[in-house]
Amino acid sequence: MKKINLLLIIQVQIIFVLVIYLLVEKEGPGDIENKAKIEKIQDKLRNGELELLQPLENEISLGEHDSTLRVVFYSRPDCKYCDQFLKEVYPNIKTDYLDKGYVTLAIRYLTHPSKPKSLYATKCAHLAHEYGLTDAYLDFSGSIFPDLDTLKYHEFMINAGVPQSSFESFMRDQEIEEQIVRNASIARGLGISQTPTIYFGERKVVGNKDYSRIKTLIEEQLQ
Repeated sequence: MKKINLLLIIQVQIIFVLVIYLLVEKEGPGDIENKAKIEKIQDKLRNGELELLQPLENEISLGEHDSTLRVVFYSRPDCKYCDQFLKEVYPNIKTDYLDKGYVTLAIRYLTHPSKPKSLYATKCAHLAHEYGLTDAYLDFSGSIFPDLDTLKYHEFMINAGVPQSSFESFMRDQEIEEQIVRNASIARGLGISQTPTIYFGERKVVGNKDYSRIKTLIEEQLQ
């Protein structure tokens, strides 16, 4: 599936928002013609949001890439509801759908540089994925949650088999860090701010749900 230019998307979204603002300022929100124009622009914003759900370069993606349903999970390393989802719901999704090839799960972190420990944990998650250690990483991060001690994350990565030199190189890589932060910023710019936010295809769900509800949503999208 195609990769997308996220910087272009966010620039387009900003233009759309400015146009909406100018329309409202010029003639007022009750104007029928302007209302139609605003609704049309909002549709384009929605299309930009859906475009964002396409696979991103270097994202954490689990399951078969050609599966029937693509699920995108927006998380934060310090989000307790995300932690609950990963502990209580993800294992069932993995057994019932990922391992059987029905679902692909993309995990994306709404990381911000103002929270360096969360950013550090997010970078570890991406590196762990490169080494096929995502499940081990999720088990580890869940076992110490809400602790985001960077020394513990470092120790886990090395003990899991990541060479020290590779770890240091990856964690120093500013391009990788900028890509992670930029992707999170673009998602927030499109209105994805609460975690967990989960897309089942185009169906958006905010907040943690129990597995019975999640299973129903997946089955609806697979039909």
